[in-house]
Amino acid sequence: MEHQCYIWQQQNVINDFGFNAAWHWQTAYDWYGTFNGTRPGRVDAYSVVDLQFNKKLPKFKSTIKVGGSNIFNNRIYQSYGSPAIGAIYYVSIIFDDLLK
Repeated sequence: MEHQCYIWQQQNVINDFGFNAAWHWQTAYDWYGTFNGTRPGRVDAYSVVDLQFNKKLPKFKSTIKVGGSNIFNNRIYQSYGSPAIGAIYYVSIIFDDLLK
């Protein structure tokens, strides 16, 4: 893997709202493994964008997060012969200081 680039941003925008954004870019490379008899298998270059929005709920000592990884659903693979990976979307609730 010759070149990789990550860019992200995190801010508390206004009134306990925030967001995270990340861009990941990977150059093409030859993948070696026992799957293809230790011959090189080409993995194409790819880039993905991850995005998350969050809202803190101080009254409940919680944070709600809504986001996705690879939000544009670019079908990529990270090793030769592996299945393509698409988008993953999620909603989560984090309870801060739950046991305090």
